[in-house]
Amino acid sequence: MANAMTKRQKDEFLDGIRHVKVYAALWVTLLEVLERYLETHDDIDTGTLYAVCTNFAPEELCDRVMNFVQQAQEKVKEFFPA
Repeated sequence: MANAMTKRQKDEFLDGIRHVKVYAALWVTLLEVLERYLETHDDIDTGTLYAVCTNFAPEELCDRVMNFVQQAQEKVKEFFPA
């Protein structure tokens, strides 16, 4: 048997879902930007990427993306040493 939610609980739950969807859309957009950047550049200029990121995404998300980029760079160097 399902528990009924109050209107307030339902609204908060829906707001949470929307928040997650917005962040997911921003992640996809940022990864698309990163992919396009790498298709045309041989190296990653993190300053440029961060500047682009902060134009349309919260700083907290940009920090997470840049952390992801740094980890990816380290893995690439580990698997494909120069």
